[in-house]
Amino acid sequence: MIRRREPGAPFCTLAVTSLALAFHVLDIGPDALAYRPADPTWTSLILCHLVHFSPRHLLFDALTFFALGVVSESIDRRRYVLFLASASLLIPPLACALDGGVARYAGLSGLVIGQVALWLGHEIRRHRAVWPLPVLLLLLLKQLLEFSRGHTLILPGNYEGFRAIPAAHLLSVLAGSLVGLLPSLAKKSKRNFRARPAVQAP
Repeated sequence: MIRRREPGAPFCTLAVTSLALAFHVLDIGPDALAYRPADPTWTSLILCHLVHFSPRHLLFDALTFFALGVVSESIDRRRYVLFLASASLLIPPLACALDGGVARYAGLSGLVIGQVALWLGHEIRRHRAVWPLPVLLLLLLKQLLEFSRGHTLILPGNYEGFRAIPAAHLLSVLAGSLVGLLPSLAKKSKRNFRARPAVQAP
């Protein structure tokens, strides 16, 4: 019987959260690293998630990202990293394209709500559970409603000199859902390898 390895400490979550806090302490903010759709750079695309517009913005993003990240990373670290990598690169330019009023994009919030979708997708794919499907659909409908209205339903749309971007949250849920539901190609390839008959040399 093959025992599954324990996921260990949530190193990725700790690293990302620590970097966001360090950037704030070092006073590295949106002026330096925010993603600007009018002048995009690879540096801002990768690092814009780590800078925040205010201490309140950082506090809310860091707390929610850390809490959900610890859970998500413990469930499936590889899918968690894949979600973070794909969402980090795709959300800033796509969110800015969907919302033409965005001059600067920054913060971890685009990487938060998608972790809920990632977990729900995992439950559907791995455990064949039925209950996560309507929850995932409701989450997606909520993000679509916020996107259509142009503001979030829970947090105020504008506060402390910046506003929430519903398009980023919608894209985050879509990314989390896709990564969570993605078939396990590694396991399939292992099964195919084991099924092959042994080839003997002449």
